[in-house]
Amino acid sequence: MATCFKILQLKFDKKLTNRCIGLTLHISASTVFEVLARFKASSLSWPLPADISHDTLEKLIFPPKDTFASELVMPDMLYFDTEMRKPGVTRQLLWMEYKAQAG
Repeated sequence: MATCFKILQLKFDKKLTNRCIGLTLHISASTVFEVLARFKASSLSWPLPADISHDTLEKLIFPPKDTFASELVMPDMLYFDTEMRKPGVTRQLLWMEYKAQAG
């Protein structure tokens, strides 16, 4: 993603604001802010080393997620329906129970 590199270049070389960068690249200022926040949280510094490609930069700023949707535990909706009919049981209690079981 060359956009990450362009955001960093405009921020550090041209000293533009997040809003100006967003307008220049036709992206939202919040996207610019997120890329810059992830860059600051990474081990990288500006200027970037010459051997870093755009793909490598993207992988360092946006590492792959550990959990995939297929690995998530699907809730037992029949159990939730039965429990919700009991007095004193709330969705928040069931959510906390689900989170504890799912890990």
